[in-house]
Amino acid sequence: MSLNNLLASPGFAAWTQGEPLDVGRFLFTPEGRPRVSVMSIAHLNDSERMFFVSMLLNATLAWMRTQSGTSSLRAVLYMDEVAGYFPPNGNPPSKPPMLTLLKQARAFGLGVVLSTQNPVDLDYKGLSNAGTWMIGRLQTDNDKARVLEALQGATSGPNALTRDQLDALLSGLGKRVFLMHNVHEARPTLFTTRWTMSYLAGPITGTQIRRLMGERTADGRWQKADGGRQKAEGQTGVSPSAIGLQPSAPAKPVVPPGITEVFVPTGAPDVQYHARLLAVAQVRYASVKYRVDVAGVLPLVVDVTDGPIPVTWDGATDLPIDPNTLEQSGVDGATFSDVPAALLNAKNHARWAKEAAKFVAGSRPLTLWQEPGSGLISAPGEAEGDFRARASLAGREARDAAVQKLRAKYAPKVAALQDRLARAQGKVQQQQAQQAGLQAAMSVGVGVLGALFGGGRKTTALRSGVSGVGRSMREGQDVQAAQTELAQVAAQLQELQTQVQAEVDALTLTASSDLVQVDVKAKSADVTVPLVALAWLPYTRAASGLLTPAWDTLT
Repeated sequence: MSLNNLLASPGFAAWTQGEPLDVGRFLFTPEGRPRVSVMSIAHLNDSERMFFVSMLLNATLAWMRTQSGTSSLRAVLYMDEVAGYFPPNGNPPSKPPMLTLLKQARAFGLGVVLSTQNPVDLDYKGLSNAGTWMIGRLQTDNDKARVLEALQGATSGPNALTRDQLDALLSGLGKRVFLMHNVHEARPTLFTTRWTMSYLAGPITGTQIRRLMGERTADGRWQKADGGRQKAEGQTGVSPSAIGLQPSAPAKPVVPPGITEVFVPTGAPDVQYHARLLAVAQVRYASVKYRVDVAGVLPLVVDVTDGPIPVTWDGATDLPIDPNTLEQSGVDGATFSDVPAALLNAKNHARWAKEAAKFVAGSRPLTLWQEPGSGLISAPGEAEGDFRARASLAGREARDAAVQKLRAKYAPKVAALQDRLARAQGKVQQQQAQQAGLQAAMSVGVGVLGALFGGGRKTTALRSGVSGVGRSMREGQDVQAAQTELAQVAAQLQELQTQVQAEVDALTLTASSDLVQVDVKAKSADVTVPLVALAWLPYTRAASGLLTPAWDTLT
């Protein structure tokens, strides 16, 4: 009773409408293009927010389980103002799936980014599973103490910073300056964000959301929650407008013996049956080149006329039903269309079976998609959008592997140049320090001479002469040579970095090529047509007068 009351509640109606909670559709369009999906919950109350966030996290977790493991980034789940949904104490519905994502999502290529202004309000298990921390200015001592304790435990090692050093770094952070702790680095580093032009108006209202999504409302009617594939309403293989004016009778026409008669199943109570020629072909597609060998059943329906050429197979369309569900009788009370005379001739059916086999072998290839860069080929029956998403991930994996090879290739050169750069910098600093010490000693000597002989013109002239010697020594050959070597090593390092970046950019461009359509035709010997029949297709009449298909399609 409680569940029925909930479903009947007007306030719950909004939860049964709109976009389905399909994470695959949130990440990719039906064509397989990546996209960003933003979930705004500012207009909900606290209980509704927790309800939606928990559902979304569990849906993300379920989608993650269906993905293959990868070391490349497949998608990112970002949540702002996470405080309250992942607390250190208590166990709200949003906490278990969030903790599971933080522990396991990286193995499936899913990154999790959490943002909050109060680090104290986060569960410590979650912090320990976060590989990268970016910490800005902290306003309270409790937040700073919590972060310092966590950083000190996470940055242990010979080169780790002390608590006082970390405290000084956090206390000295300015605007747009962040301290980054990365588990792959020996110690934290500081970085600044770039300036961006943005208009932050705050949370958007429901009216603004409707205005933003207004252009997508029309497109939403054409989408179906079938894993990212897209079909227009009414598009089921046979055009309903083509039969809008055909007459119908309450009694089924008499079918002579020798002709197989089947009914396409339907769940509609009031239907009109229309006669079509049905050919069920069993076809096998095999190609060594594209590494495919698959067999299937292809039901085709085609109109039959009373003209000199009653059947034109070029106009045949796929019937999206399971042939095993065909019935021997129709719905009680249904009406029937007239049957063309050619369709009632049993001799024609044997000839049409041979024509159907030739048509399938020549005009019904198995369409596959291939990514030229990697040579990856889609699986039979895989939609273009699904394969495009899979090929994109495969391209990123190949790119990341190539980048790792580049890093391994150039790592010794970069390390050698960095070592030379450090030695050159030390040499310059050493030469400058020696010159500074010599200058200080000469200044002391001048002072002693002045004290002994008095401060006359001789002392002034001696001081001037010594100062000139110091300037000439600072600009001597040793300092110049050290500075020249430093500039040369820095230039070589910059050139090497530019070369590596150019090769990385080339790899990125290579991984983003377009798909190529591949057609695999069946051999004539691999096509058989075990069933040719007069099929009664059910339709229902719409308000416009046209008949729309009413059969149960495959899901």
